[in-house]
Amino acid sequence: ENILKWDQWSALEEVQELSEQLRETSVNALCDVEKYQSIRAQQAGLPVGQYVSALAQSVRDEYHNFGIHSESNVLFIGSGAFPTTALTIAKETGANVICLDIDQEAIELSKVVARQSGLENQIAFLHGDINAQHDFQTITHVFIASLVKDKHEVIEVLKEKVWEGTKVIVRFGNGLK
Repeated sequence: ENILKWDQWSALEEVQELSEQLRETSVNALCDVEKYQSIRAQQAGLPVGQYVSALAQSVRDEYHNFGIHSESNVLFIGSGAFPTTALTIAKETGANVICLDIDQEAIELSKVVARQSGLENQIAFLHGDINAQHDFQTITHVFIASLVKDKHEVIEVLKEKVWEGTKVIVRFGNGLK
């Protein structure tokens, strides 16, 4: 029923504007939840390694399907304050991961989580957007988080910064969910 209604109303300008506002509010709320999760993991000494090991099969399917292994160099754009995908890939495949996020607080919190997980030597962190970064010619795989806005623009910038054989995995949601 929701899909039918979305198909009927999604072209209306007012619905598009309200949907964008709702998306931004949802993104901000999820970012706050990740920051809270990261801070609680630090304060309570939660077993982050155990949490990473218990991640959903979908993340494992992604790194299997896209051939990520110990020789891979992964860039995760929009990694957030609790970068579960980056932690899982680093821990379970041995790949090196670079987390890039525009939120400085998220980067700082992520660094602590990586250190607590014993993965600080496999995961590097960069603050800023993709435009401000140098080339990533050694990157073999790129993940673009579902919360990243303007994914098409990010992909266009990536074309100039990564080598031609780099696999780009884009996470997204369709319509209003």
